Amino acid sequence: MLQHLADQLRRAFEGGAWHGPAVLELLAGVDAARAAAVPQPGRHSIWALSLHIAAWLDAARRRTLGEQVQLEGDADFPPVLDHSAAKWQAAREHVRSNYRALHDTIIALQEQDLQRQVPGKDYTVHFLLDGVIQHSLYHAGQITLLQKLVPADDRAFLRHCLATLAYRAAKATRDAPAAFAGLRIGPTSRTPVQILAHMGDLFDWALTMAQGRTAWHDSPPLPWPEEVERFFATLRTFDDWLAGDAPLLAPVPKLFQGPVADALTHTGQLTLLRRVAQAPVKGESYFKSDVQIGRVGKDQAVARVEFD
Repeated sequence: MLQHLADQLRRAFEGGAWHGPAVLELLAGVDAARAAAVPQPGRHSIWALSLHIAAWLDAARRRTLGEQVQLEGDADFPPVLDHSAAKWQAAREHVRSNYRALHDTIIALQEQDLQRQVPGKDYTVHFLLDGVIQHSLYHAGQITLLQKLVPADDRAFLRHCLATLAYRAAKATRDAPAAFAGLRIGPTSRTPVQILAHMGDLFDWALTMAQGRTAWHDSPPLPWPEEVERFFATLRTFDDWLAGDAPLLAPVPKLFQGPVADALTHTGQLTLLRRVAQAPVKGESYFKSDVQIGRVGKDQAVARVEFD
């Protein structure tokens, strides 16, 4: 039975089981950015699940050797504080090391040890070892699903949304008359410069969410030319961050439905206000527009199909 348990543990982590990819095989195909991504608020990332698996492998080993071990709080799900590629590599090695330590512990047991009661528990070592293998495979299934919920091209799609926004916002802000910034069409309406300041705040906020530290700040409006520069600078900063390999710590759908969609709405408001100010921008077949990922500044391609 000891050989059987050791073999089942090996198959669960190294491969060869009928259920599909083993734990270490799954983790080998995940980079740091994807490992840290959280598809929905309050859910565990691949990284968090990996550390959780490792924690219980070590707990099972120590219980097998006679220790009374109970994992709670951060010991159960160790926090991920550093999201670098080096730390993700270390996390994978931690899983591998704890798996090997448990495997070696099983091999060193005697058959009669399997019937020993685990200290402080009402089950045997055999039951414990069966359970930790099942526990690892349960979370391996979650990791497989998370890989599908956080597709690799999500960041590229979000960057295309930013480029689309930049193209439209550049058109809405380009060549605006001097008086446009302070135009107010009602006692409670925002002026164009207030709208643009809010749009810049949206992408300062988006960056903090993507980095896992949500923070909102209301900026007082700058003069129109400076506010235009600031908006495109915030867009550039966010896009540059997405273009890197830092982990995305907010769900892509949430980032789109919040700051990106909001900014698109406000771009529509600026376009409408341009018409009110007797300085309309031309309509355009945006499906045919030259929108390129990474082009998020105020200087954009010439419109291909415009109309009055």
